[in-house]
Amino acid sequence: MLSSPPEIAPAAAAPRRSWRRLAVIGAGVLVVVLAVTAWLFRENIWLGLIRPTTPYQVYQPPAEPDYTQPEAWAVLPATPPPGAWERPWGVDVFFVGPTTAFEGGHWNAPFDEPRAVARLRDDMLTAHAGPFAEVGAVYAPLYRQAAIFAFATFRDDAKAAIKTAYTDVERAFDVYLRDHNRGRAIVLVGVGQGALHALRLLETRLQAEPYRERLVAAYLIEAAVPQVMVQSRLKASPVCTRADQFGCLVSWVSAPDPSEVELTTVLTRSRYWTPEGEIAATAGEQLVCVNPLLWNTTEDYAPERLHLGGAVARQVPFGTATPAVLPRETSAQCMNGVLLTDRPQSRELRPAGLGQGLKTPPFNLFYADLERNVAARAAAAVAWLEANGRRPVAPLPELESLEDAPITLPSLP
Repeated sequence: MLSSPPEIAPAAAAPRRSWRRLAVIGAGVLVVVLAVTAWLFRENIWLGLIRPTTPYQVYQPPAEPDYTQPEAWAVLPATPPPGAWERPWGVDVFFVGPTTAFEGGHWNAPFDEPRAVARLRDDMLTAHAGPFAEVGAVYAPLYRQAAIFAFATFRDDAKAAIKTAYTDVERAFDVYLRDHNRGRAIVLVGVGQGALHALRLLETRLQAEPYRERLVAAYLIEAAVPQVMVQSRLKASPVCTRADQFGCLVSWVSAPDPSEVELTTVLTRSRYWTPEGEIAATAGEQLVCVNPLLWNTTEDYAPERLHLGGAVARQVPFGTATPAVLPRETSAQCMNGVLLTDRPQSRELRPAGLGQGLKTPPFNLFYADLERNVAARAAAAVAWLEANGRRPVAPLPELESLEDAPITLPSLP
């Protein structure tokens, strides 16, 4: 009788199962490690993905906008407001928008780049130009904005991109003064990248007459303005220290929930213009900080009860609706030239997503505060101009051409 073949011991499979189990566990650990690493370095990874690859020396910027054409403007009144030779003296708002070009591959976005323009018109204008719209007509140029990566580095390429963007803003402002202003008072507003460009406009275009007396105020929001720059190069536009002061500048750069690293970054790596028109870091400079709840430059603490309200305007095109205001969401305090704020209770007023240190959010934490303040400054400025301003003369009517008529001379005797 044949004997049964010996049974194969099951223990031989155990090492294979153990190795498979270890391999699965190891793969899971690796995935977790990679996910945590990606989370910790997500900002650097994102910046690496949007970094332009072409050096600016050989880069071909997009075509210049033509500011005599309405297509070059995000906001342009359909009909010109009354000129300053009429009464009462009118006010305009010249608004320079923030960075909305987030995609990579270029140093300067085309002025009509669809995604950047959509973000500006649908999210930014109502939130950030909206508080100023009640005092006068808004003029907001499109421009070849420096792409967001340009504000993550101090390379020469980035500086060149910012200067290219400024040349557009300067040309737009010159066309506005020539063709649209009609002697009216001016509120100059810039936010984020736009505030850096507006700061240069304030120095190069609004320090001499006739425009210096027509400046209601310059609001340079999230802009680093060194105090020494104001004292030496912006003497006609002192820092605002009262809520109804006009002919002055308001500026702050904020640090929500500040850490020591964030404060150091704000104080040392923000940008401003040198007298030669170059971009420099603010390291070692004392910055201007006007508290938007107190409207002065003290380091006094302004509690939440003074906060008139922030507003969210995502997907609200400019001029179509007024955003809802959320009051008592933050306190504010200037410390060492930086505006410290709270984390708002409302989730809608909190930054979200990648690149929040470089992006202007689609909400305005001080919407209602700015709205009330610019109304007070504009009223004070108009009252002064009505009493003291050099009112421009109304333009002559257009010449009419007449057809030639034959002239018959009397016959001589």
